[in-house]
Amino acid sequence: QRRRGAPRTTATRGERRTFGVIVMVLLVLVILSGVLHIVGRTTVSAGAKSGAIVVEMKNSYLMPERLELRAGEITRILVKNNDFFIHTFEIDELGVDYTVLPFGEVLIELRPTNTGEFTFRSEANMTGDMEGTLVVTR
Repeated sequence: QRRRGAPRTTATRGERRTFGVIVMVLLVLVILSGVLHIVGRTTVSAGAKSGAIVVEMKNSYLMPERLELRAGEITRILVKNNDFFIHTFEIDELGVDYTVLPFGEVLIELRPTNTGEFTFRSEANMTGDMEGTLVVTR
């Protein structure tokens, strides 16, 4: 028993339960806001996707492994990460360097001026590096 006038050092059962409910609600709100933030940043509109070349990343594979573009023409590439890990999409010679979140997508517009073959690459910590070839012709 507690002595009269002594401070209480433990919470009552009702107080612990209320605290637990508050913590759970806050946790759900934080997770939900994070998910909505990620989805909002990584979803490309249907209109922007139309006519784009699609490159998919999943299970250590880039599909397709070869892209062909024409020099001087604007080409849109939709990069889709169909994996549970963060990937990058890079074409060093063209200054392309994007991070694509899990199950996210990025729309890239390219207008290459030089012809030749360039390496496009995706790096991921868990699945390793993946490479493909970008061929730019006249």
